[in-house]
Amino acid sequence: MAIPKNFQIGFEMLLRAAREERLVLAECIDSRTGEPRYVICVACTGGFSGLRIPLGHLHEGNANDVYIEIPDTWH
Repeated sequence: MAIPKNFQIGFEMLLRAAREERLVLAECIDSRTGEPRYVICVACTGGFSGLRIPLGHLHEGNANDVYIEIPDTWH
């Protein structure tokens, strides 16, 4: 199974933001459930001060209990 291109681009954005120290952890509200979510975001710079691009949220509990790894997808 191949990882879709848009997810690869998001991951590359995450790595670049980490190198540039532009990762932030934001407390947000899930628009479907109303529950709090803790979201990994890229903080934008330049004329976009204050803008954050959400990349994913942290999982509540033990993520190892939720996901099954598919080893051949590691890149």
